[in-house]
Amino acid sequence: MLTIISAISCILHLLPATLGDPKFDMDFVKSPSFVDKSALLEAFFEERSGHYNFICCPRFFGKTINMQMLKTFFNIEVDSTGTTIDPIGSSAFKIIQQLEIYKNRPFMRQHFGRHPVVLLDLKYTITGTPTEDVVLPWLISRVQESYQEYHWLLKKIRNDYANWKTSVSEYELQYFEQVLHGDLNTTQIFEALMVLPKLLYRYNKYSKAIILIDHYDHFQLHADHLSQSVVDYAYSLINEMLMYPFNQPYHYFWYGFGTITSSQKLPTGPNVEGRLRNYVFLDDHIYSDHFGFTAEDMEGLYTKYNCSKEERTSIKKWYNGYSTWVKPKTFYQPYSVTQYFRNRNTSNALRCYWPKTIPSHNLLPFLKVPEFREKIIQLVTFRRASIFIRKSRFESRHLPRFDSLSVKFDQVVETTELHEMYSFFFENGYLGQTAKQTEFKIPNMELRQYFGKVLAHVYRTKGIPIDALRDLFIRTFQSTDRDPTVIEEEFRIQFEQAYSLARLPKFRSAAKFEYYCILHISALEIRSILPQINVNFKATVGFRGDVLIIENNKVLIVSLHRVKKLEEEKELPSTLNYSLPVKGISRVIFINVMITDYGDVRASLRDYGSDSAGEEDKQVYRNQWDENTEHEHSHSGNTAELQQSDQYELKQKEEQGYQQNQEASFEDFENNQVSSKESNSLYSLPEIE
Repeated sequence: MLTIISAISCILHLLPATLGDPKFDMDFVKSPSFVDKSALLEAFFEERSGHYNFICCPRFFGKTINMQMLKTFFNIEVDSTGTTIDPIGSSAFKIIQQLEIYKNRPFMRQHFGRHPVVLLDLKYTITGTPTEDVVLPWLISRVQESYQEYHWLLKKIRNDYANWKTSVSEYELQYFEQVLHGDLNTTQIFEALMVLPKLLYRYNKYSKAIILIDHYDHFQLHADHLSQSVVDYAYSLINEMLMYPFNQPYHYFWYGFGTITSSQKLPTGPNVEGRLRNYVFLDDHIYSDHFGFTAEDMEGLYTKYNCSKEERTSIKKWYNGYSTWVKPKTFYQPYSVTQYFRNRNTSNALRCYWPKTIPSHNLLPFLKVPEFREKIIQLVTFRRASIFIRKSRFESRHLPRFDSLSVKFDQVVETTELHEMYSFFFENGYLGQTAKQTEFKIPNMELRQYFGKVLAHVYRTKGIPIDALRDLFIRTFQSTDRDPTVIEEEFRIQFEQAYSLARLPKFRSAAKFEYYCILHISALEIRSILPQINVNFKATVGFRGDVLIIENNKVLIVSLHRVKKLEEEKELPSTLNYSLPVKGISRVIFINVMITDYGDVRASLRDYGSDSAGEEDKQVYRNQWDENTEHEHSHSGNTAELQQSDQYELKQKEEQGYQQNQEASFEDFENNQVSSKESNSLYSLPEIE
């Protein structure tokens, strides 16, 4: 049995060292891809209270850079002696002048450079496998870094204490010195977020302090193979330190407001929960517009880069897909958008960026669980699936930890554990919401391709001949004079082998989705060998899936049907109701594969345009194809959203026992106006380093 414990979530493992954290400086705000989020500064003061604002959104959605912006704007700048610098003459003023908030003069006069700020960065810095003995020194080092920024304060404290001034006590002087020397015990570490803010309050003309906590979940995300006790111990120290100021009398005199950022919710305990004002990812709240790029932000970038309509459509397809429920707003993945514009002039600018920060082997344990894999397969293949996500996502709970060496294929998990896995994926940005609250999707193209690549690795590990199927597609596509019966037999053998391995005795329902997913993934793998080929896929839930492979004027269509039993003869259509954004197709190879729930397979082939086909048959087919293409062009207003809606209706009918064998249009050629740049990148799979 797979146990869910509060430990490391293997999905978010060690990030590449080259990524680093952004720095909010003049170079950053003047970069071409910079998006102004300074309206967040006013939002924080509108929502300030005697609580911590707990903001939860996925990695690389702008949490750290926004925290740095808060500190740059509010913090009181001093020189080396501790003398306060006039805000207008400070280094931060030149940066703030570049922001929209600079136009709000009343807010600038009241708050710019007027508040002492304590920024505690809980970045994980431990090397190796930590034990409880190294947790306290790690936390002390994080506190020490915050105190060292105010080293000038120690000199003032010593001078006031020597002159018998009552503004400082002996204990506060000793505590500050102990922190700088890293000499604190377990009890003393709890006072870290009380002593420094109180001292700053006194020495800055009684301006209330602002406390910022960044990377709250870093310890959990970056410490590998932790024991339950280590995680509990680490967060018991962190949470006690966060709550200690609120347990002291008169804290409201020196405490302004505090903010905590995290990519996921962690167990905090009842004492902490009462002091958190939670802001959930993709809920419509006051901060929702400030994490991720909104449609308005993207319009500014499009104008700045002079993007064409086709380029905007491509960017939206690849990096959009996050939306709120109550007041529909859409969000783009900011890291991927920024990287795209940096690589805009390269031939493969449209590719995976954000998913490549996640080592693929950390997804594998999740996908070994059959029920979870079934849902991901539905999402990759059919674009959406009904999934249970916790509505109260901020209650104390455990997070999944999976040891890839101990989890076996098709291992059973409890229903509650499965729900935790879905919620975990949603909170970390791997699932997006649809208009229906019980239905979710993989948000965009870069994540669909990434999951496709990881699923291919899963299938290879399981022994399913993904590479053999891929090579079979290529041989069939490039063949000119091969015997059709030989090709049919090859397809029968390969599909029979693949689906006999994919069938799950305990989860027969999962097999019907894996049939289509294996077909899809195998075809997509063609791009790793022949990048110039376009591969597209569409499935009708429950009974049919089609792969369309296109190169120049040749097309290979592989149509997979699930049937109750193999028919003695199944007549192939003489014309096909598919449409493409191109004309002049000279050859179409149509392969019909029928498979039963028991793994029996039959394949049939018809070659439109081969030497053996009659000229009349070829001409009829070409005319029919061009008519369909022209018809599709005349209805170019049919957007991907309408097609997804049609797909959802088919799904509903299938769930009610209604099955209708309907030819499917291909979603990703949604406007039938695919530029050469987009076509070459449409289904390119990311390299996983």
